[in-house]
Parts: sequence; C-alpha cells; structure tokens
Amino acid sequence: MQCLSEAERTAILELARKAVDEAVCRNRVLQEIPKTGVFEQRCGVFVTLHVAKRLRGCIGVIEANERLSESIARCAASAAREDPRFTSMRPEELRELDIEVSLLSPLERIQPEKIEIGKHGLLIEQGFHRGLLLPQVAVEHHLD
Repeated sequence: MQCLSEAERTAILELARKAVDEAVCRNRVLQEIPKTGVFEQRCGVFVTLHVAKRLRGCIGVIEANERLSESIARCAASAAREDPRFTSMRPEELRELDIEVSLLSPLERIQPEKIEIGKHGLLIEQGFHRGLLLPQVAVEHHLD
C-alpha cells in the first residue's frame, strides 16, 4: 500500500474508533462504513487497542479478502469484544482508549539476514500453526 495522507490516517482511526464504540456501547457491528478512496483497497490489517497504555486487544487479518473498511470495522470490534486473552471492553474504558491500525503489505519471503527490525513484520508458519510479529512489536520489546 502506498504512503497514506494525514487525512486518510485520520479517517482510518476514526472508523476503527466508531467500530469499537458500536461494539462496546451497543453490542453490534458498525453498519455505516466508507467504501471509497483508501477504504476500497484490499490489504491485511491489525487493530490494536490500549487502555491506560496497556494492551487491551489485538485482532487482525493477514489475507486481504475484503475491503479495507470492512476489515478495519470487523477487526476493531473483535479486538474490543472477542480477543480471547481479555474480557470484553466496558464503556467506561473508552475514555482512555488508544487505537493503532497496522496495514500490512503483501507477504513475501525474506532471508533472516535481510530482516530490518522495525520495518519488517514476520509471519512464521510450521504445519497448521502460525504466528505474526508486527514490526513495531519488535521495537517495543527490544528484539534483535
């Protein structure tokens, strides 16, 4: 995906916040989602939620099987309500909510020595098991 404008970044975060609000306050999926511009593109996406600077949920999709707007809305709601590591978010947590949306570029093989910390995310697969490391997580946890 190309570099995003500030307006596109803001719109993406606003969509994610509306989806979380709808899921947490009304227990339903956001119905009104944009379908044009950056939102009509297809790419993998992860929505990460922090409340009071603590991880509160993170859900995403690696494969781009739907419009970006649909993926963001679904992943944001799921991060708030369905991340199996956490209980569902409560409305009172929304005032301290920070949202991060990570858009994924298409997957490509890379040799270990070519990995750039903070630039490349990693998808590791063995049999039916898969794990994803977003680029910023490696930096946050001082991985090398």
